[in-house]
Formats: sequence, structure tokens, C-alpha cells
Amino acid sequence: YHFDDMAKKILVSIRSKYQDVQCLIWLEFWDKAVEMDPTNEQALSGAARHAFKDREYEKANDLYDRLLLLFPGKKNYMLNKAVCLVRLEDYEEALKLLYQLDYEYADDVNVQRVLAWTLTCDNRLEQAAAMYEQMMKAEKVIAEDHLNYGYCLWVMGRIDDAAAHFRKSNIPEDFPDIYWLSKRAIDYLQVRMMIALIHA
Repeated sequence: YHFDDMAKKILVSIRSKYQDVQCLIWLEFWDKAVEMDPTNEQALSGAARHAFKDREYEKANDLYDRLLLLFPGKKNYMLNKAVCLVRLEDYEEALKLLYQLDYEYADDVNVQRVLAWTLTCDNRLEQAAAMYEQMMKAEKVIAEDHLNYGYCLWVMGRIDDAAAHFRKSNIPEDFPDIYWLSKRAIDYLQVRMMIALIHA
């Protein structure tokens, strides 16, 4: 690990016919590693993370399906698959996984975060708002909680409350998500008004 770059140069120099799956994993050649050993958990999870990072959500979702066949009910893989489904706007399937996870891991705040956001995306705003209100009472409220609750309140028409939560978040560079808002009947003028209100 101290000589990561040097190690990778040495590993790359090994002829491909001598590279085993562990070598490919170290090199982060995820697709090749999965091809070599389709049941290798480290290879599959690395490939899934890499696909998600590259916004290849269909591919990531398929890889999490394969992981869940090998490791049924594993929480992290179920949660990551649910996030993929949200990105693919398949909220119904995402909610099936999330309700199961919320039942099994009722105190897991990460599950609650994804569930609240999925409910927001699926226009189940009252349910989402109730969850966010509970999350706001927790000791550790992160910036993302305020951001996502702000979006929920905005779509509900609670403009001032939304702006207050946006101010408490570390507003990302790509704020606001114009595509997401446009699918929920919030137009450019409303966006400009919200930005002005936040910075008033």
C-alpha cells in the first residue's frame, strides 16, 4: 500500500496469461476479474461500485443482482441495489427492498435516508416528510438530510421551510437538480425564485 503506484506497474508488467483474479482485483480491472471468476465477491462488488460511479446504473443493478444470488439478504447489497433502482426511477421495486430493510434494520439511519428519499421521488410526500421530521430529531443530522428534506418540502409547496433546510445543507455545485424538479412540475422561474430566497 505504501508503494501502490510501483506495485501496479509491476503487476501490469505480468503477462496476462499469468494474471490471476486477485491480480486483476489489485489492478482494479473489475470486468476482467468478474469474467475470470463470476462468483468472486470482491470482483463483483468492485465492478458494481465502479459501474455506479460511472453512472452505469443498469450494469450496477445487474451486478448487485448477481451478488444477492450468491449472498441472499446481505444488507449492503440490498441497499445499494435499491439506490440503483432509484437512479433508474424504478421506485416501486426500490421500495420493496427498502421496506424489507426498514423492517429488519429499524434503527439503521442509512436505510431510513434512502427510504425517505425514495418516497420523495415516488411522490409519497407526506410519508417522506414524516420520516425526515424524525431524522431531524436525531443527534447526527448530516447535510444531505437537510438537502433532501428541502427538495421534499419544495415539491410539497412549503417554500420557506424548504429554503431553510437548503441553507443548512452544504449545497452541492449541481444544485438544484433541474431534471428532477422539471419532472415534478417545478419550472425555471420557480428555481430562480428559490435560489434568490436561499441567498436572501
